[in-house]
Amino acid sequence: MSKAVRLVFVLVVLASMVLSLAGCPAAPTTPTAAPTTAPAATTAPATKAPAATTAPAASPAAATTAPAATTAPAAVAKQITVLMTQEPDTLAPHIGSMMAKEEVLGALWSDCVMRDDKNNYIPWACESTPTIDNGGAKLVGTGADQHLEVTFKLKKGFKWHDGTPVSSKDIKFTIEAVQNPDFDKAQQRDWALKVAEVLTPDDQTAVLQLMSEKQAKQAAAQGWKYQNKDFYAGYETQSGPVLDPIYFTMADAGNHILPQHILSKISPKDWEKSDFARKPVGNGPYKFKDWVPAQTLVVEAADNGIFKPQIQTVIFKIVADATAVLNSMAAGEAQVTTQVGLDLDQTPDIDKLAQQGKIKPYYIPSTGWEHIDLNLNDPLFQDKRVRQAIIYAIDRKTMVDKLLYGKSAVLDSWITPPNPWLDPSAPIKYDYNVQKAKDLLAQAGWKMGTSGVLEKDGKQFKAKLQTTTAKIRQAVAPLVQSNLKDVGIAVDVEYLPGRGLFETKGPLLSHTFQMAIYTWISDPDPSPVSLYLSKNCPDGANYPCYKNPDFDKLALQSDSELSKAKRQPMINQLVKMWTEDLPAIPLFQRLNVTSASPKLQNFKPAPTQTPETWNIHEWILPAS
Repeated sequence: MSKAVRLVFVLVVLASMVLSLAGCPAAPTTPTAAPTTAPAATTAPATKAPAATTAPAASPAAATTAPAATTAPAAVAKQITVLMTQEPDTLAPHIGSMMAKEEVLGALWSDCVMRDDKNNYIPWACESTPTIDNGGAKLVGTGADQHLEVTFKLKKGFKWHDGTPVSSKDIKFTIEAVQNPDFDKAQQRDWALKVAEVLTPDDQTAVLQLMSEKQAKQAAAQGWKYQNKDFYAGYETQSGPVLDPIYFTMADAGNHILPQHILSKISPKDWEKSDFARKPVGNGPYKFKDWVPAQTLVVEAADNGIFKPQIQTVIFKIVADATAVLNSMAAGEAQVTTQVGLDLDQTPDIDKLAQQGKIKPYYIPSTGWEHIDLNLNDPLFQDKRVRQAIIYAIDRKTMVDKLLYGKSAVLDSWITPPNPWLDPSAPIKYDYNVQKAKDLLAQAGWKMGTSGVLEKDGKQFKAKLQTTTAKIRQAVAPLVQSNLKDVGIAVDVEYLPGRGLFETKGPLLSHTFQMAIYTWISDPDPSPVSLYLSKNCPDGANYPCYKNPDFDKLALQSDSELSKAKRQPMINQLVKMWTEDLPAIPLFQRLNVTSASPKLQNFKPAPTQTPETWNIHEWILPAS
């Protein structure tokens, strides 16, 4: 699958997301009309990686030990109910990416490493998070044969729900499945092409060998194993070993380890229609029990050899709407709502119930960032002073206070907190300043016309702003329209239903838009390569068509430098350059809104696309 198609698909998925705000568009599946899909990462494959000057260091997002859980009380409830307003379309990992599905898979699967509620990667089903510092990752070989090796060691006793041991061969099978041409093209992780081989020296140990410079060039010329050379476009100019800043996450192929002993008997193209998709055999703390369509999904505590759940049965209940969810929580009929449950506009009611002690709400600013793309191919937006004027003209703080009840934050760049790479001093800050906006527009040659609209060279400053019909965007767009009117920019708003904004021939993909509001999901790694590298327009996700050779060069250099000390200044400079050029206007962080019983212990919702069930085996609900 071409990088363009992969990135297009990611955006389509993101477009259908609601999460807590309804209508939000990843790293990364199957688009659905229903609005809560969990995207995959948007990182594109490396194209020209200069040779590493030092051995890659552990990422600050890679923790080597897992936190301890709370001690269970003497009497624990045997059953809890988790509410969602949407039903999974499948329970097969790597097929589709509805957030509702991921919530259930959080109970059914245990990943090698886990992204926790602090946005750190911690060891989970593996003994440690492999890093250079702990010897789990290392550069091997010399010259054009040098490559990065990452070793994952599974915990002893780890097993599938049918009793079969989880082995390194499952990791190898999973990664090779993602590389297989028969695998769902939309689900293929861009980083997977970086893996040349997976060695399995013993049943617990998987060694991932990333491509050397020589192998990368061979792949670009001849293809590699499962894929033809088109899959490796860009590697013909590879310099030095192929690297990846979040190498310590690769054992799960960006998702979940797959059971070789079951799925090797089925072609990847048939997984979605197999029995496995409805009755999966996982390796998590809970096993599948029952699925009543449109009503409930039930899982039971399982012996996976490494985790022991405190609660025996978990019922995922599908309810009609967010109002019913809140009523059920208030009545004590359920103990958890996932982000696929409550709406942000219920905040006053949620807070009221919280004051009454009936629920405990969680408002988590997420890694989803709402923004306005500006089409830099359009003459209206080619002067960066105009783009800077636009961000000065938009009252983003009021937007957050009124529309998000003050529970989120204005953003300065594409990196969302909490992120260990985020240096608050790096971005150029823009406050709400109408006069500065007017001054910049005047400097760019725009003069106020008699109709109250700016004019230049006989043309009025009129632009179309396109977005989706999601509730939040139907509130945001008029504010943007009103703010820009105040400085003389006339904006016509168009709401496109469904996935209209993101269709193959839609305004983003065809680059016919002028201004567009939607959401990207930030990667744990801050690389801007896939979103803002020049070569990713028109064939890629660089929809603004931002083209800055200096930015390109530094972005590629940054992607090949895994030393935190050497890479951080590069990231800071990239952020500064981006916030000066402003190919997009960052608005705010979207919110993940969840709630739980005040009695529930160890419920730790994350700011990322990590499901609330990521640590479900640690949940404790004292018996009443």
